[in-house]
Amino acid sequence: MEKNKTGPNRFRLTIIVLVLLMSSVTPGKSDASIIAVGDIVNGLELSFVYGALGEPITRMVGEFPVLVDGFSTVAFCVDIYQSANLFAPYEPDLGMGSLEENQDQVAWLMNEFAPGLGGQASGYRGTYSASIAGAALQVAIWELLYDDLFTLESSGAVKPLADWYLDQLALQTDFTGDLDFQFAVAKDSKYQDMMVALPDASEQPVPLPGAAWLFMSGLTGLLAMRKSLKRGRN
Repeated sequence: MEKNKTGPNRFRLTIIVLVLLMSSVTPGKSDASIIAVGDIVNGLELSFVYGALGEPITRMVGEFPVLVDGFSTVAFCVDIYQSANLFAPYEPDLGMGSLEENQDQVAWLMNEFAPGLGGQASGYRGTYSASIAGAALQVAIWELLYDDLFTLESSGAVKPLADWYLDQLALQTDFTGDLDFQFAVAKDSKYQDMMVALPDASEQPVPLPGAAWLFMSGLTGLLAMRKSLKRGRN
């Protein structure tokens, strides 16, 4: 009597499929990539001069809402010479760069004072709104990065708060030792580089890739098939 070869062949085929699925499952945390940058939510229209232009320009200045791998966060411009890449993904191969000169101080300013991260100017004697706070933080970042190459023409409540932010920064000696978020620069050769706040990796679960779920489902089916084959032989 000829043996039924369908069961063993199907079993071997299932093994091959599972091996292929396992090869597509990569352990560990993958690098974050910016999904989209929204238009400024906490900010004001300001006039300023930068670089060798000499003539003041007027732009909306403040905090950008950002979605990074499904995590809602915020970003600030660290590249004044380019325009923001709004409502479009940053190139994933450019990814998150390492912090450069003075950008660790930008990270500290954002961690402490970004409205979208719950930052507050505790101890500041003036009054301000979230829009003023976002605009003032962006101004402080540009003054830190560009020094004499950046001059704010607008006055009002933004400049005093920006100066206060920088005064608090000057009191610090360690800019990255006690941050609530991770910070990285999303780079794009055609658009503004953005300093982005990321969730602390130690507090975020690492999601399983889709292939892992397929692998687990396949493994369950494999075990059920083996039991069925054993019953058939018995």
